[in-house]
Amino acid sequence: PVLGVFVLLARSAAVATGSLPSRNLLRFAEPAPDGTTLASGAALSPDGRYLAFISQDDRSRRAYLWVQPLGGTEPRMLSEGSGFDPFWSPDSQNIGFFMNGSLNSVALASGTIETISTVGLNPSGGSWSRFGTILVGSGQGGLYSVAASGGALTPLTKLDRTSQEQSHIRPQFLPDGRHFLYFVSSANPRVTGTYVGSIDSKEHIRIVGTPAVFAAPSDLIYVREGTLVAQRFDLTRFRLAADPVRITGSVPQGATLSVSNQGLLAFTGASSARSLTWFDRSGTKFTEIATPLSLQNLTFSADHRQLLADSVEDSEDRSVWRVDIDRGVATRIISNASTPEWSPDGQTIAYSSSRLTGLLDVFSSSNTDANEKEKLLLRSDDNKLLDDWTSDGRYLVYEATDAETKKDLWLLPLFGDRRPIPYLKTRSNEMHAQVSPDGQCLAYTSDESGTWEVYVQSFPIPGDKRRVSVEWGIEPEWRRDGKELYFLAGNARILTAVEVSPGSGCRLGNSTPLFKPPLPSHLTSVVRNHYVVSTDGQRFLVATVGGTAKQTAITLLADWRDVPKGN
Repeated sequence: PVLGVFVLLARSAAVATGSLPSRNLLRFAEPAPDGTTLASGAALSPDGRYLAFISQDDRSRRAYLWVQPLGGTEPRMLSEGSGFDPFWSPDSQNIGFFMNGSLNSVALASGTIETISTVGLNPSGGSWSRFGTILVGSGQGGLYSVAASGGALTPLTKLDRTSQEQSHIRPQFLPDGRHFLYFVSSANPRVTGTYVGSIDSKEHIRIVGTPAVFAAPSDLIYVREGTLVAQRFDLTRFRLAADPVRITGSVPQGATLSVSNQGLLAFTGASSARSLTWFDRSGTKFTEIATPLSLQNLTFSADHRQLLADSVEDSEDRSVWRVDIDRGVATRIISNASTPEWSPDGQTIAYSSSRLTGLLDVFSSSNTDANEKEKLLLRSDDNKLLDDWTSDGRYLVYEATDAETKKDLWLLPLFGDRRPIPYLKTRSNEMHAQVSPDGQCLAYTSDESGTWEVYVQSFPIPGDKRRVSVEWGIEPEWRRDGKELYFLAGNARILTAVEVSPGSGCRLGNSTPLFKPPLPSHLTSVVRNHYVVSTDGQRFLVATVGGTAKQTAITLLADWRDVPKGN
C-alpha cells in the first residue's frame, strides 16, 4: 500500500498505549509515498476530509506536496520543487505553501498553482482567514499579512527588543477572522509562548508558554511534558478558562499539531537524524561521521583537521560544537551560540550569541585557552549572524536584519576604530557571504531578481557585480586556492562548481553540475551553509539528512473531545 494505516480501536489500545478509552488512533507508519520521506507536519483540511503533507524523494531530494483523502484512496501529488509548511484555505479548496522564497496556493480540484507573494527564504507557518487575508510567520522577524488574491507583504507585528523577542511564527486565525494565535520565541523564557494578536490593533496577550493550536469550538491543544493536552479557551476574554485535560501521552515536545473543524486531530513528531558525510565530486559516499545532534553552519580549521558547527538543542537553544575530523568525535564547546568562524591562525573562535540582550551579538573566545574570558566584539540593535572571517584576519563579515532593508551584509574591521561598515544594504535580502581566499571577491546569495541567486562582487568595496547562478542558487563556498566557487543550484539543489580566475577581478569560467547532496527539504536563512569543501575541491563534507534518520509518523486521533473530566 502507498500508506500503511494501522487502526487501534477502543479500550484494548488504551491498555497498551496509555491513551484514553473511546479513542480511534490511526497511525500512518509509512506516511509518505514509496521512495520518499515525510518532510513536514501534516495539515488537516478544515472539513476533515484531507491531509496535506510534504515528502522528499530519497534520491533526488526534491520535495513534493501531496494531499491524502481520508476516505482511503491513494495520495495525489499537487506540486514538486522545494515546498514546505502547507496550510489550508477556510473552505478546504486550496492549499497555501512556501517554495523558493515565495508564497503559493494550489487548487485542490484543478491542481493549478498560483504565486501569491514573495516572502524570502525563512518564512515559518501560514494561516488563511475567511476574509481572504493570509498571515505569514518569520523565523527572523514579526508576522506579515497579504491578500490571498496576491500582492506585497505588509508588516503586522514587530519584535519587542526589550522583551528579547527573536521571532514570531506559526500564526493561526481564530474563528472571528480578526484575532489570531502566534508563537513568540525569546531568550527570556517568561516571554516565550503562544500569544493572541489582532489584525485591528497592536495588543497582544500571552496565553501559554508552549506552541498551541486552536480547536473549534473553544479549546487550545498543546504538548506539556510529553503529554498532549486540551484546555478550554475563552474567545471573549482571550484566556484559558479551565484546567488542562490529558488527551494522550508520548508526544514529542516539538510535535506539529493540526486540527480540523470536525474533531479530527493530527500530530507529527519530526525526528530526523543527521550525520556529516564525505562525498566525492561524483556524489559517491565514502565516509560518515556520526554526530550526537544535527549540525549545520560548518567551517573548517586552517589545517582541515577540525570543524566548527552549530546545532539546535531544543526549540531555541543553539550551541557551537567542535568536530575532530580524524577521530570522528564531536564536542560541545560554547552554549547559546551559533554561526561560528575560525580566526585564520586557529587561535580564536568568533560566533553570534543572544546571551546579553536577547539579540544576536558578536563574541569571540580563545580556542586554546579555556581560562580566557569571552570578548564582546559587536553589540547593536539588530540580530547579527556571522558569515566569514577573511583569510588576512582583518574583517568579520556578518548579516544584520533591518525592518526595511531585510538582511544586509556588513563588515566588522578588526583594526582601527572597529566601526561596522555596510557592504550591501538594499531593499533585497543578501546573505551567505563568503570572501575569496585572495581577499579580492565576495560571493553571496540575494533575492534581488525575485528568486535566490548567487552573485560575486569586488571586496572590500563592492563593485563589478556578476551573477554566478542561473535559475536559483544559494550557499556559495570557495575552494582554498580560489580557482573554483561552489553553490547549490536549482530546485533540486545540485552542488555545482564554477571555474574562477584568481586575481582577475573574479572572472568566472565554465559551470559544472556535480551531484545532489541529501539535504533538508527546505533551507532557511538561519543556516549559512550545509557543506564544506576539501582543500583540493575533490571532496565535500555534507550535513546530510537521511540514512539513519528515524521514520516520522503522522498520528490521527478521532473523538479527542470525548475526554473524561479530571483525567
